[in-house]
Amino acid sequence: MNKRTIIIMAGVFLLGLALLGIGECSYEKIDSIRTMESAITAVRADFPTVKSVSPKALRLYQTSSVPLLILDVRAKEEFDVSRLPGAVHFEKTKDLIDFLLRQKEKPDTIVVYGSLGFRSAEFIEVASKGVAGLENLEGGIFAWANAGMPLEDSQGDSTTLVHPYNKMWGRLLDKEKRAAIE
Repeated sequence: MNKRTIIIMAGVFLLGLALLGIGECSYEKIDSIRTMESAITAVRADFPTVKSVSPKALRLYQTSSVPLLILDVRAKEEFDVSRLPGAVHFEKTKDLIDFLLRQKEKPDTIVVYGSLGFRSAEFIEVASKGVAGLENLEGGIFAWANAGMPLEDSQGDSTTLVHPYNKMWGRLLDKEKRAAIE
């Protein structure tokens, strides 16, 4: 091997290590989260100021007259597989703020969800500087689906499948509810 090849291989190796360490959820953290309860505990520990709501409480909100917005902050590929009924998709806080500014009536409560709650809690931390009434769905869409709550696909039809995000996180989603991913 020549010197250039060694330098390139070392660079690729270091880049891989850096990518594993980026964000709140390193490989070690993901590997340590083996149950839904441990995921919820980890989200609470990482985001102590973010208010949360259980799937059962959200279901009650949906059946009440409380003005409610349900916000999905997962990637579009995940949202296209399934979502909570009536959910609106935003990946950027600026887009949410622009959306809310255009609304005549502001919702009292905005429930934000991701797969497990990490992305949504991070979204809430950023958005809460300009938006009130934000709550994180505990356990995200995984907890919602595992509890047998209703889901809809991109056509608005009922489904039981959820995008598992990846194989590591997907293990927290009941096996029969995991959509196939490439």
